[in-house]
Amino acid sequence: PVLQKCLDETRNDVKLAMLPLKQMKGTLCSDGARNMGRDALNSVLDSRLGYFFGQCTDATGKHKNAEFLYADIKVVIVKLGGDGIVFIVVLDGPSVCKKVLALIDERDAKIFGQRC
Repeated sequence: PVLQKCLDETRNDVKLAMLPLKQMKGTLCSDGARNMGRDALNSVLDSRLGYFFGQCTDATGKHKNAEFLYADIKVVIVKLGGDGIVFIVVLDGPSVCKKVLALIDERDAKIFGQRC
């Protein structure tokens, strides 16, 4: 009985995870990381079903300015399906926020941005 319950729950989770992102809605979170001299920009979609990996961009040796971050976020939105993204959180300065707002303006979906 316990094993069957776990199996049923897993099957249900898989069915939900296969829904198009536009039905799930979520927040795109993007932040940088540094490990052993390498830089990465990580993006995940936080939805009601949990976290979905967007992408990890190798940013080692790149100038991490607003244009670079904006372009990366734009790729992730297309990859994840922009209709499902309703909010973008970027952990960076005001210049990046301006680029995020420019990105939001060009999308048809209702997306809101915020700097943390």
